[in-house]
Amino acid sequence: MDFLKEKLPEKIAHKLSEVESIKEILISEAISLHKKYTISIQESEHLQKIAAEVVIGDRIKDALGIEDCLRLRTGCAQIDDLTRGGFRFKMINEVYGEAGVGKTQLCLQLAVAVQMPPISGAAFYVCTDKSFPANRLLELSLSVPSAFGLSGDESLMDKVFVEHSMDFIALRRLLFVKLPKLLENVRISLVVIDSIAAIFRSEDIKYLERSKEIDDICRQLNHLARTHNLVVVCVNQVTDDPNSDTSGPSLGNAWANYVVCRFLIERDWTNGIRRFRVVNAPYLKPDACRFIITQSGLH
Repeated sequence: MDFLKEKLPEKIAHKLSEVESIKEILISEAISLHKKYTISIQESEHLQKIAAEVVIGDRIKDALGIEDCLRLRTGCAQIDDLTRGGFRFKMINEVYGEAGVGKTQLCLQLAVAVQMPPISGAAFYVCTDKSFPANRLLELSLSVPSAFGLSGDESLMDKVFVEHSMDFIALRRLLFVKLPKLLENVRISLVVIDSIAAIFRSEDIKYLERSKEIDDICRQLNHLARTHNLVVVCVNQVTDDPNSDTSGPSLGNAWANYVVCRFLIERDWTNGIRRFRVVNAPYLKPDACRFIITQSGLH
């Protein structure tokens, strides 16, 4: 009850030692509280109002994952400032954009950054391409730690567990069997799927079947993220809409309904400057920042 006492006048707060639970406050009528705890009707109503605010506020924070907790910094000051400290845990974060804008570069940098204090975790990286950019990961392992005031070390590659998945069956096996077993022995803090769109890409699309598969994967990702306190980052591609002459993230509403935070990376092809844009996030306003990619990472 201490957290509730702090929000109440002393005259009411000292009575809480007699209260069994917040539930009792919320389900009782004000006149019952008045009689039982010898406080006025107005004080009883005030007590119920504050109790409700505490309970509802905590539930909202838990649902959105916006409580004061660690964020996964990228090591790029501009992006970390824009996202108020980095990527959030316990939710699906989507990063989308055209090919070559830097989505994989960001994910590789996160795979190194997650090993930095105070998180000091490991990364589970699902690659849907034929080859994983191991050489680039090595470069970032030697350079990214400097953004955290540490020295680079090629041994950081040892805590990036790389898996290849070319279809839904393979990805399902990784998320339902292999990753849960790994989590029993290794402190995984980041899961990357690069890219989620490639898993469900098919020339012969069966939309109902694909929606069920996306639902299956997303439910498991959310379960693992909440149970094991993970940052989940999924790379997505863009799809052109011929009706509006615009483009947007692939996979439609079946996927979008599970995405909590959606970020877009754009590139100015004339000068190489990139833009990281907040498209949708419950704790951030729509905004953008500019950054560049060098041999040492995102800056």
